[in-house]
Amino acid sequence: MKKTKIYYEDKALIYSLNLSRYSGHYKILKFIEALNKKPLTILDVGCATGYFGAKLKEMGHKVYGVEISEKAGLEAKKLLDDVIIGDIEEIDLPYPERYFDVIICADVLEHLFNPKDVIIKLKRYLKHDGYLIASIPNVANWKIRFDLLKGKFEYSEVGPLDFGHIRFFTYYTAKRMFEEAGYKIEMVDFNINIADFPRVLRLTIWAINKIKLTSKLWQRLTRRYINFFGYQMIFVAAKV
Repeated sequence: MKKTKIYYEDKALIYSLNLSRYSGHYKILKFIEALNKKPLTILDVGCATGYFGAKLKEMGHKVYGVEISEKAGLEAKKLLDDVIIGDIEEIDLPYPERYFDVIICADVLEHLFNPKDVIIKLKRYLKHDGYLIASIPNVANWKIRFDLLKGKFEYSEVGPLDFGHIRFFTYYTAKRMFEEAGYKIEMVDFNINIADFPRVLRLTIWAINKIKLTSKLWQRLTRRYINFFGYQMIFVAAKV
């Protein structure tokens, strides 16, 4: 996995916190807030420089991290309670079994060669009533389907076709992975990428959200067709 480590050594330094209402970070924070329990003991897998974990610490929680990039991991150590620098696919964590209330994999599993093996391994560190929360890009969203019809499949710096993605997931393949790994899906949320929509539709969505006339109808429609509209999926899973 040496090449993987080299690839992320500097790239992990550019990731940053996104708290817009359409972001995975925002939705994960809202779920943790709704648990109404402090302090939680949280593991942030792929913690980068610790920017997300630092926000969780502001909320009163104990936060630990795992990071493959040594440069980013050293920065994270300044912010979090403890950070293990290493490849989550290769290392065992120096923590007792059933130690964490929440384990977060925010945009991480798609970067792994064997993501199912990793979430199986993480399960032993999760408390019986704990949660694994993972945000995963949806390769079956409408924009990618439309581009494929035009013969396009182009990688990018960010998004579902990020240059660093090794595994690609749809709603159904991600759901099956969690179930096969011994988890029960408790909740699935998602966000859409407004920037992908034509300008007229973007303005319509903006107006809907602004005046709140039909936002519930829009949410119901997009939620029903998550595998089509979803840009990023957020899975909340419990141990079986």
